[in-house]
Amino acid sequence: MYEWTNDSIEQSYKIFNELSLDWGFKLNEPATEEDLREYELTTGITLPPSYRLFLLKHNGAHLFLSKSGSLSTTYSWWADSGILVFGTAALTEYRNFVYKLSDNSDRRLPLPIAYLGRIGTGDFCSLDMNNSTDFESPVLDCNPDYPSDEWLNSVIANSFEDWLKEMFSRVISHKSFPEYWFKDTLYDCSLCSRSQEGNQD
Repeated sequence: MYEWTNDSIEQSYKIFNELSLDWGFKLNEPATEEDLREYELTTGITLPPSYRLFLLKHNGAHLFLSKSGSLSTTYSWWADSGILVFGTAALTEYRNFVYKLSDNSDRRLPLPIAYLGRIGTGDFCSLDMNNSTDFESPVLDCNPDYPSDEWLNSVIANSFEDWLKEMFSRVISHKSFPEYWFKDTLYDCSLCSRSQEGNQD
């Protein structure tokens, strides 16, 4: 699993160079089995296989980030560009943050795994830990403008790896923004248009 990531990153850089985009990737060092066992024992959450294996390869990552963007030093889960995939530390911090905002005591809320920094609306993606198939959990689009119980109806991938693959496919095969689940014209536009706008500035 994830043998494909290095090649996808390399292909993405070719697209970025072709379109004169200052995008890139920051991949964290691997988590250890001990790190993940401690997280699972502390939280009572069993991480689905494809996300767990990703953390063993990279304990968090910042994907499709603008090199001119920056990370906040206040929150480990906040980014002002790209898609920030949470490692174990940010997983706990952001999950607690979402619970405080939700006014929902139901601890079965989805498990947040990524913050959408490029969108800038507070949107994030989560795993529906209560609706697993073959031990995998579907990925949800969690828009904070909607009640948390509606997030469960916003399935955008069957597993973490499927979600990751589709984002790379969106960039490499279609030269479009990685957030493929946005259907309106504000977000569903080509990187070529973004590139042309940048060249006009």
